[in-house]
Amino acid sequence: MDQDYIEEKKEKFMAYEWTEDFHNDLSELPEEEAIQIIDSMTDEDIDFRVNARLHQEDYIADYLMFLWEINPDAFWKQIKATFDNNAGLLWGGDMLHLRIMCKELIPDDVLLKLLDFVVHLDLSNKLAIENFNAIGCIIKAQINRYDRFQWISENIQKIKFNNVDTSKVLRKLIDCKCKYMFGDD
Repeated sequence: MDQDYIEEKKEKFMAYEWTEDFHNDLSELPEEEAIQIIDSMTDEDIDFRVNARLHQEDYIADYLMFLWEINPDAFWKQIKATFDNNAGLLWGGDMLHLRIMCKELIPDDVLLKLLDFVVHLDLSNKLAIENFNAIGCIIKAQINRYDRFQWISENIQKIKFNNVDTSKVLRKLIDCKCKYMFGDD
C-alpha cells in the first residue's frame, strides 16, 4: 500500500472532530488500510480519539470494539490511553471494552497503567468510586482467570503517590462486589 495514500487518508480522518465520524469512515475502508491508519497514529492522535469524551463516550466505546475486531494490539494500545485521570474511566456503550479486560489477559504495560490510574483516583467523589469498583471487577478477573495476584501485588507496590498505601488499595479492589455485567462471571 502506498504510504502517501495512507498518510493522506489519515490526515483527512484525523481532521474529524468527532470520534464517531472517524470510526464510521475508518470502518468503510478495506481492513488492511484501516489497520495501517490505526498503526500510524501517534500518542497524541490516540489521546484525542479516546479522551475527547464530551458527548462521545458511546462512540469511543464502539470505536474501541472496532479496533478489537481488526487489531487487538491497537485496541490494547488505545485502551491504555483511556486510563487518564483527567478524563476518568471510559463509561460508554455496553461496556464491552471492560468486558474484554475481564475476559482476556491484559498485557503487562496496560495493566500497569490501569493500576497507576486506580491508585491516583480521588475517592472523595462518587464517579471515582464507581471507577474504582469497575476496576475492581477487572483486577479480580485478572487474578481469578490468570493467577496474577503476585504480579499485581508486586507492581502496585511500586506506584508512589501521596503516601497512598497501595497494598490497602489492592485489598479494597479485591474486596469490591462486582455489580457490573462486564465482571468476572
